[in-house]
Amino acid sequence: MKKRDSINQKFSTFVQFTEADNITSVSWQVDVELERHIKKIRQSDCEAKEQFWALYFLKSILQVPQVEKEKSLLNNCIYQDNQLENSRDYSLKAEKHLFAYLQESCLWAAYKVYKKFTLIRYKYPLEECFQIACIGAKPSKLFKNFNLNYSNNINSYAVKTLIHFIQNTIYSQDIETKSLKYSDYGLLKDLTKIELKTAFLWHGITQQEIDLYCIAWKCFDDVYSSNKLKSSRSLNSPNSEQIKQICFCYNLRLQQLNISAIPASEEKIQQMLSTCIKVAREYRTKRFTPLDDYENIHGFQTNILDNIIQEERWEQVLFILSQIFLSMPEAGQIMIKLCKGFSLTQSEVANILKDKYCDLQKQYQVARQLAKYNRNILKDFLMQWQLVEPDMPLNNEKDIENIKEALDECLQLYIQKILNDCLELIISELKKENNARVNEQNNQAIIHPNIKNRVIIGFIDQLEQEMSLRSNSLESVEDKITIFVDEWLKAKSYSLKY
Repeated sequence: MKKRDSINQKFSTFVQFTEADNITSVSWQVDVELERHIKKIRQSDCEAKEQFWALYFLKSILQVPQVEKEKSLLNNCIYQDNQLENSRDYSLKAEKHLFAYLQESCLWAAYKVYKKFTLIRYKYPLEECFQIACIGAKPSKLFKNFNLNYSNNINSYAVKTLIHFIQNTIYSQDIETKSLKYSDYGLLKDLTKIELKTAFLWHGITQQEIDLYCIAWKCFDDVYSSNKLKSSRSLNSPNSEQIKQICFCYNLRLQQLNISAIPASEEKIQQMLSTCIKVAREYRTKRFTPLDDYENIHGFQTNILDNIIQEERWEQVLFILSQIFLSMPEAGQIMIKLCKGFSLTQSEVANILKDKYCDLQKQYQVARQLAKYNRNILKDFLMQWQLVEPDMPLNNEKDIENIKEALDECLQLYIQKILNDCLELIISELKKENNARVNEQNNQAIIHPNIKNRVIIGFIDQLEQEMSLRSNSLESVEDKITIFVDEWLKAKSYSLKY
């Protein structure tokens, strides 16, 4: 997506998502009326920076007294423009200009939420998160509690506030309607297989156990589907006859799939279904935390690193992070790669590394070491960044705290880049083979299962070699690695065919 360069563009263009053949592209759509208007009023002060115009429009919207320069400009704009009869009309025009200016803030906030909540991307894609952000980006409401003393921080304030708004909206839509309003078995009936699997993965359950729970859930779903249900929201518990049918179906599936597991009793089936309900409800309700209403954010302080990133200087941040990361001990690099790259739990990391490191046998040992490495990364980054930006304010603990979250996101981006580069190499190798044809397409993504499996296997083998792990060490987390590869293939729009 091309970045807006001029002030005229920033106050007169809007994000447009276009979908063609399952590929979504993002571009800028010009509002001709706004473009004509911003060009006209800028003639009064051609040297004014974008921050001046953003604050100028914001004060017009909030009906805040302007300084003399702004007041004179406002009067000239109102009375010279025949289309505007009074200051209220001009306030509406100013709101449109500022809404256009906030489009990048909306997109950045949407991207942050989209990247954070990986397990619900299939329900909340980037464009959906962006549309939610736009609903919350009405300037008169968004900046209701904005402190004008921080006039240079309009974008940072907007991003922070819109992230809260998007998350609250997702919470209200997804949690209350999808969980709290369902009975236990109504919730189980409402689940999809992918949601149940991700819920178990989120709880750190092994793949072998997940497969058994999914079979039990599928049998439950089949038995209830065979009955004519008026509503699934308030389903009662299965009766004894239905439990017998589910149990018979489950044991039959074990035989058909040649799974070496102990046949289940009716009591065991009830326990498995209860576990599915508990895990799914916890996943839907605890994956998100209710946030304070976005209008009530007080005492806002700009996240310094957010400003740096928005100013497109984050290449420097990533360069410094790469130097720090590569100087870390091998154990630290491996743990951070596994946690940041694949969202592994600390218990899963301990299970992978227990044969390699005698001091990383348990979850609490991994947690302790990760905390130490994260502290060192923050300390080293601050030291090196102050050499680049000696004027960056770091006067107290609060200043340092304000950097942590954004730095953590930058570290995650860096780790994902490392993993993405590894996948690129694997794809390059596949291109060289005579029996496989790999194309990058702009209009569709066709992924042959056999090729995709080879990518996943090659990726896992490469990771185990780079991390000096014994063969099959990553087998227990193959599902999470598969999710990562799937997301990457979709993002790259690769067509993988024989």
